Amino acid sequence: MQLKLKELQNVARATIKEEKSLDSLRKELIRVLGPSIDIPGSNKKIVSLANEQLDLLEATGRFPREGSFKTSVLIEASSSDFSGARKVAARLLPANLVSNLINDPFSSVRCAAAKKLPSRLVEIAARRNPGDDDLQVILRAKKLAESGLPNPTEKEDAFDFDMYGKEPLGDVVKQKPGEDYSDAWYELKARDICREYGANIEGQWEEAIASRVASSAYSVGQRLDKDKLLKKIYDHLKEREDKVTKEGSLRAISSKLIKESYLDAAVLPVIEEVQDQVKDLLESRVSSKTYIEKAEELFSVKKSLVPPGIKKYVVGENYDRFAKIPVLGRLPRGSKFDSRTERALDAYVSHWNNMQSSIGEPFKISWNSHPSDDRMIGFRVELK
Repeated sequence: MQLKLKELQNVARATIKEEKSLDSLRKELIRVLGPSIDIPGSNKKIVSLANEQLDLLEATGRFPREGSFKTSVLIEASSSDFSGARKVAARLLPANLVSNLINDPFSSVRCAAAKKLPSRLVEIAARRNPGDDDLQVILRAKKLAESGLPNPTEKEDAFDFDMYGKEPLGDVVKQKPGEDYSDAWYELKARDICREYGANIEGQWEEAIASRVASSAYSVGQRLDKDKLLKKIYDHLKEREDKVTKEGSLRAISSKLIKESYLDAAVLPVIEEVQDQVKDLLESRVSSKTYIEKAEELFSVKKSLVPPGIKKYVVGENYDRFAKIPVLGRLPRGSKFDSRTERALDAYVSHWNNMQSSIGEPFKISWNSHPSDDRMIGFRVELK
């Protein structure tokens, strides 16, 4: 029996939507993980290679931090017909967005989601899939972690029991678990949070950030005291405010200058203005070539030869075969990714692309933040 025309149209639309979803996921994986997975072949082959790369990064402790990938692309991939794409989504999406993947028909997808979810949800999925041994192992490890008992290894002999063991076996009755983080960790984390969010003009951001950090730790089975972290944040903010008030008071400045014998009755202290190099670059009225030179010096741009896959399309008669393109950069000391820095980088990329277009070259560059270093800048070259 032949399919009706309407059914054929629906099948065609679903196929096109699936290919677009996989193509978007492929581009996002290449953007974050780098060109090492950009190999000839289908989208499914590249997604499978990306899963292997993520296995390697996870084993070496270099797994991409949360937020490196676009959430919209991962959510679309979570409903893909290809199990490899759903597995990537389960590994990279936040814990609150992978609960539906715990019931996936494929074990690899279920296990990837189970590693992020609490044990009560994993236990429900394990009862629904009694034959999934990998899911049972994950559930057992989560229960051991929550109970405070160590996870035994395969090398341990079940019959080699030492009555006077070298380490205590733990409490007979389950008590309130201790913390997984030291006081020094709370202090350093509070300083990092204040440095990153201290200029936030919205109120009560401290509680929101502390709750987010505590939830993130809980999702991976770690115990974190939110109230303790919040207190450290408040203490650090107060300490910083007191320091600014003390250093900024006229009495402190006058006392310091008198003690050092540098104050003259007729001379006032000169306050030096901190120069903003990114602002100076944006406000400079120079040619495109000069702007490119200044931007490359400011952002410490490193260059490399044009990739062979792009070089074969070069059409300029005067093109230098040893010409180089930007590949990496670094923010200036004291700068961060804000609207001013992004506009300066956009202007640099625009001037660079316009110069290549003027000599008839068919490629262009774009910039993005580096997935492993928040001060690094990555550049990517592609055909127009």
